[in-house]
Amino acid sequence: MGASTQSLLKAFPKSNVSLLDLSPFFLGTAKTFLEDKDSPLYVKDAKDRVTYHHELAEATSFQDGTFDVISISFVTHELPTDAVVMNLPPLRRSLFSISEPHIDDYCHKTNTLKSLQNNNDFERSIKLRNDPMNSHWMAQKM
Repeated sequence: MGASTQSLLKAFPKSNVSLLDLSPFFLGTAKTFLEDKDSPLYVKDAKDRVTYHHELAEATSFQDGTFDVISISFVTHELPTDAVVMNLPPLRRSLFSISEPHIDDYCHKTNTLKSLQNNNDFERSIKLRNDPMNSHWMAQKM
C-alpha cells in the first residue's frame, strides 16, 4: 500500500490525498512507506498532504462533494465471489483466501459490483487493462 498514493501525490503536486482503508495495518504501512525517508515510496511532503482514514469505503464519514477525484486501488478482490473471485484460476483464488482472510464473509454479505454497475449517479464508465492480471475502471459522477 502506498504506491498508488505516491503516484497521485506526484501527478497532482498541489493536491492533498485522503487515504482510506479498513485495515489499520495497511494504513500504517502506507504511512511508513510514504513518510520514511529511506522508503522507495517516500514523498517529501506526504506528512503534510496525506490524511489516513480507518473506515469502510462503502460507508465513509465524508460529505458528498468532498473530493474532486476518487481513485480506488486493489478493491475488486474484496467484491462478491460471483463477481470476481470465483472467476479466477484456482491457484489465484487460493492465494486470495490466504492474503484476504475475511473475503468469504465480505463476499456473501454485499454485492458492491452490481451496486456500482446499476448506480445511475455515474456515467462514461470504462475498463482498461493495466496488465494481464489487473484492470483500471473509471467513471464520472453526474
